[in-house]
Amino acid sequence: MIVAPATFNTVNKWAAGLADNVALGTLCEAAGLGVPVAVLPCVADALAAHPAYRESGDRLRAMGVRFGERYTGEPGPDGLRPEFGWERALDLVEGAA
Repeated sequence: MIVAPATFNTVNKWAAGLADNVALGTLCEAAGLGVPVAVLPCVADALAAHPAYRESGDRLRAMGVRFGERYTGEPGPDGLRPEFGWERALDLVEGAA
C-alpha cells in the first residue's frame, strides 16, 4: 500500500490510530493485517520540526511503515519545484514485500 502525498495531518492521525475517514481507517487496518506500507510525506520544514510529527514518524516506523524522502514543495536553487517522485514509493513497497 502506498500513502502519497501524506500530509502532516494524515501522518499524525494515522500514528494516533484515528480512523475518522475511510482512508485513515484503511491505514489503521493495514497495520493489523501486516500489509506492507510505504509513505511519501509532503510536509513543510516548519511542520516537520514539530515534536508530534517526529513522534508520529517514529511510531509508524516501529509499526513497519517505510518512509521515503520528505517532499517540501519548496523551489530548489534554480527556482523550480522538484517533481514529487512517485516512483520512490514503488521502491519502498518492493523492499518491504
